[in-house]
Amino acid sequence: MKHAVTPPGLATQPAPPQDRPGQPVPRNIAALLVIVRTLLAFGRRLSATLERRAAKRSFSLIAQFFGTARLAVIRARIARGILRAEALEQLLLALAAGDDLLPCEPVWRPEREPRPPALRQATGRAANRPGPSPKPEESLELPTPEQMQADVRRGAIGQAIADICRDLGVAPGLCDSGFWTRLHQSIRLYGGDFSQYEGEMLMRQIDFVAELERERIFAFDWPDPALEGTGAILGFLIGTAPVSPVLALAAARMPAAAATGPP
Repeated sequence: MKHAVTPPGLATQPAPPQDRPGQPVPRNIAALLVIVRTLLAFGRRLSATLERRAAKRSFSLIAQFFGTARLAVIRARIARGILRAEALEQLLLALAAGDDLLPCEPVWRPEREPRPPALRQATGRAANRPGPSPKPEESLELPTPEQMQADVRRGAIGQAIADICRDLGVAPGLCDSGFWTRLHQSIRLYGGDFSQYEGEMLMRQIDFVAELERERIFAFDWPDPALEGTGAILGFLIGTAPVSPVLALAAARMPAAAATGPP
C-alpha cells in the first residue's frame, strides 16, 4: 500500500464524519472532503439568499467576484458550482475506498498575455469615454449531474476545486484566513492551476466595474470592509460557522469514532 504524504495545513482540520461505519476516510481525502463540503454549504446558502442580497447596496461585495451584476448569470454559475461540488464529493467518497491521495508538484504555467489596456484601466476611465464592448452572453444552460460527474472525473481534483471557486465567486477576502490557506494548498497540491484562478478573479473585478460604468448602474456602493467588516456585510466568512457545519459535527463525533476504531 502506498503511504500518503500529508501536505502541511491540510490535515489540521478534523476529518468529516465517516460515511461508512468501520471504514475511516483516508487523511488527505478527509481534509479535501471538509473543503468541498464547506464550499458546497456556502454555495447552497448563497443560492438561498441571493435575491435578498441583491436588493442591498452592498451586493457589490459579492457580485464583483462574478464579474457581473446580472442575477441570471450569477444564479446559473452558483447552480453549476453546487453541481460540481456535489460531483467532486461523490468522487472523493468513491476514492476513499482505496489508498489515500498523494499530493503532486504544484502546477506552474508560463505568464499569459496581459489583458487589453481598455480593460486593465477600466477603474480609471473617464465617465464620458466609451467602455469595452460587452462580452458575448454565456450559456445559462446547466449540465446534467451525470455530465458534471464525467467532467470532474476527467480532470485533476485541484482543478475541480478551483472551478468550484470560480462558479461560486470565492475570493480570499470572503474567506476565513485558515480556510483560505487550506483551499489554496488543495488547489496547488492536487493538480490545479492556482495562478490562473487568481488572475481570473482579479479580472472579474475589473469587468464588474466596467459593466457598472458601461450600463450606468448606480444601485450599488462599495462598503469598506476595513470599517464594517466583511463578515458583518456578508453575514459570515467562508470556512466559519454556520457555513461549515460539517466541522462542528465532525469534532463532536471524533471521540466516539476514536473509541470504535482500531487500537
